Amino acid sequence: FYAIAEKYIDTDESSSSEFYLIKIKPDLKVEKIGDYYSIDSSGVISYRDKNSKILKKNLR
Repeated sequence: FYAIAEKYIDTDESSSSEFYLIKIKPDLKVEKIGDYYSIDSSGVISYRDKNSKILKKNLR
């Protein structure tokens, strides 16, 4: 089971969001997935890592 968390960052110059993928079962794991993500209808999440490379992970 997975959840997505958003950390909103607001400064005087700009605002941005960071997203985290949280795996709840069987063990709790938190993975930073950057500032962008999308999930398709087959349960595959696409996200950008810190080097702006697009990564994919099957959530099913």
